[in-house]
Amino acid sequence: MKRILGLIIWISTIAITQAQQNSEVKVLARAQEDVILLRWAPTDAISWEYGNKYGYTIERYTVIKDSVLLKPAVKILLTPGGIKPEPPEVWEPRIDQNDYAAIAAQAIYGETFELTEDYAKDIVQVINKTKELEQRFSFALFAADQSFKVAEMSGLAFVDKNARENEKYMYKVISNVPDSVQQITPGTFFIGLMDHAPLPQPIDLEATFGDRIVMLKWNREFFERVYNSFVIERSDDGGGTFRQISNQPLINAYTGDTPDARYYYKMDSIPENHIKYVYRVRGISAFGEIGPPSETIEGEGFELVNAQVGITGHDIDGANNVRINWGFRAEKETDIRGFEVQRSGKQSGPFNNINEEEILQPGTRSYIDQRPLSTAYYRIGFVTKYNERRYSHPYLVQLEDSIPPAIPKGISAVIDTSGIISFTWIANQEEDLLGYRVYRSNFKNSEFSQLTSSPIRINSFQDTISLKNLTDKIYYRISAVDSRYNVSEMSDIIEVIKPDLIPPVPPVFEKVEASSEGITIKWTGSSSTDVSKLILYRRQARTDNWAIIADLAATDTFYVDRNLTSGTRYGYLLVAVDEAGNESDPSKPVTLAALDQVQTGRFVKINSRVSREEKLVRVSWQFESVQEPSAYLIYRSAEDEPIALYRRINGSSREFIDRELTNHTQYKYRIKAVFSDGRESGFSEEAMVRY
Repeated sequence: MKRILGLIIWISTIAITQAQQNSEVKVLARAQEDVILLRWAPTDAISWEYGNKYGYTIERYTVIKDSVLLKPAVKILLTPGGIKPEPPEVWEPRIDQNDYAAIAAQAIYGETFELTEDYAKDIVQVINKTKELEQRFSFALFAADQSFKVAEMSGLAFVDKNARENEKYMYKVISNVPDSVQQITPGTFFIGLMDHAPLPQPIDLEATFGDRIVMLKWNREFFERVYNSFVIERSDDGGGTFRQISNQPLINAYTGDTPDARYYYKMDSIPENHIKYVYRVRGISAFGEIGPPSETIEGEGFELVNAQVGITGHDIDGANNVRINWGFRAEKETDIRGFEVQRSGKQSGPFNNINEEEILQPGTRSYIDQRPLSTAYYRIGFVTKYNERRYSHPYLVQLEDSIPPAIPKGISAVIDTSGIISFTWIANQEEDLLGYRVYRSNFKNSEFSQLTSSPIRINSFQDTISLKNLTDKIYYRISAVDSRYNVSEMSDIIEVIKPDLIPPVPPVFEKVEASSEGITIKWTGSSSTDVSKLILYRRQARTDNWAIIADLAATDTFYVDRNLTSGTRYGYLLVAVDEAGNESDPSKPVTLAALDQVQTGRFVKINSRVSREEKLVRVSWQFESVQEPSAYLIYRSAEDEPIALYRRINGSSREFIDRELTNHTQYKYRIKAVFSDGRESGFSEEAMVRY
């Protein structure tokens, strides 16, 4: 016996310990016009059992008054004596009047079993006792949810009749169970009379009438957190008066994830066929409030037609028109309005009517589909005088089809820097289209391999390629496939240019020299074929401030830096940039000191002017120097040609006339002074004209 009692204590201790880990009180509240209704419940069976013994205390904190936040909030104890379930003698008069009162009373006060002297069965009884407590707890909360009065009697509800319109409150429901027995976290709810709102109207009420029966359904998704149950009301006088169809409200406990779970359902038997009945639905909240009625729906019951329709066969003519034949008992034609012919691309549907008339005549037994699908399922339905529809089993028809779909058109491809290519194209319009196949090749004139193991259903596709190879392009084609696996010709070739992530080879300096006109830098260009320009950087020696001094053409091989300070050492480096914007590593820097540029003079000004009447270009300049030059060297370039020595003229001249010209050509001129001792000045600024 001691061993059994020890086991009972051990099991109870585990149950209590588990309950204490997450035990709390959950609170709901609803504001009516002049009162606030409170509902609460513990989160586990043990807490509920202790709550029945020790009860609950409710505190109210006035947090807001006249739209002003109160600091501190004003506390009021609403239940000085606590709240517990009513004693059995209070329940007894209500048990016969209210089924939910009977359920709650049995859950709280119903007799329980005792341990027997058969110790071998006591273990099972301990387990059963735990299950019994869970069942009592569940049914007690269920009964409280269905009747606010039962919730009050169960010590799980309270009505605050002293709430004021200009105040908002924080209600706190505290379990009176001592912490030494079990720790239960209080529950809170923030609300005021100003939060009162009418209950919503049930929506989407539908009715399907049959032979002295009707199936009702209405929206569940929007209301399962608002209403615990519903009452269905029926009128047989056109909506003048309504009566509940049963004494008990409808409680829909279905919890599945199917589309039907979106609705509540109720079947009702109606007294007679061919009489109009009107239905509406009203919800009941967890606070016992009955919400407004839904929109009404009406209909009549009718006798079912005891007949069947079935497709007996089909014929296909030379134009590929399909004739569907069916059978139906002639003596039942007076019971129907006619037939419908429906078609679908799948056996499971959806099916759509294809008969041009709204309904075929009752004597009809065949129909010709002049626009058939290559593969289609047909079914025939008859329509009764009460618009009841009954359909045959689906019937498969397949046409001979050797015509492939159209070639996919309007294909576009976009590739990103990670190698993901996204394709889109105009969707084919064939009704029997199965999908598309995508092909790829590394070379335009090579064989294309299929990427898609099965036809893809949508008109888009993604492929991922490696960018770390020597080819800069990749090629794709697309074909369409129908349900008979006829394949179209391949589309035009789609050329996709891979993003260039490889920087060009840097240029190499060949020579750097200082002269009176500046520092001349010469280099060998990048060996990469996609270089678009060169960038020349300069800095003064012993500094880290590199600055761009020139953007140069990819074909340039030298540059003269003139804007210098004599005696200062300058460093240079060159960077190549390709068409994708990738920059090469900098070239190896070179450093040189600038020479004095004043000793040979300087060009102050250079002008150029076109005279079309005289068919010449006149270039003039001003040169400042201590010594008169012995000659001037004229350099010229045409369009993109490199500038080169063009003429040598007398040192006393300050003007040059060029008559050897070609129309619509751009010319650039630069001047250099030459002295009798062989010294040369630096170049003038560039003068540019278009002739």
